[in-house]
Amino acid sequence: MSATEVAMARAIMSDSVDKTKMYVSLDQSKAYSEFRPRYSEELFKTIADYCRETMPDLGLAVDVGCGPGMSTLGFCKYFKKVIGIDVSETQIACAPKDVANCEFKVGYSHQLPFIKSKSVDLFCSGESFNLMPEKE
Repeated sequence: MSATEVAMARAIMSDSVDKTKMYVSLDQSKAYSEFRPRYSEELFKTIADYCRETMPDLGLAVDVGCGPGMSTLGFCKYFKKVIGIDVSETQIACAPKDVANCEFKVGYSHQLPFIKSKSVDLFCSGESFNLMPEKE
């Protein structure tokens, strides 16, 4: 494990580190996008099937803490529109720009003024929930 990876692991586990500042380097975000393990297609299908049990028309999915969009993209096949949100501008810069029913925005999970009340069919958070502030 490199010194950078050790520092990142310690930051993730620390309560005193501002985790919203973890991905400020474009190179770091590109490396994350390239090397982070992917989710299986079966995961997205299972979640979509579960949602369809009560909502046959899957409209909007919102992925908070989306990073470069790995979990966001998996839902595009099942939902009419998918929005990925992350606090890191460099993570959003690494997200794909050419998916018709998907958009990415820089923002916070607790501040979503561009989303109408009661308009979301699925909120998800891949592997970022542990990085979100507890009190906001």
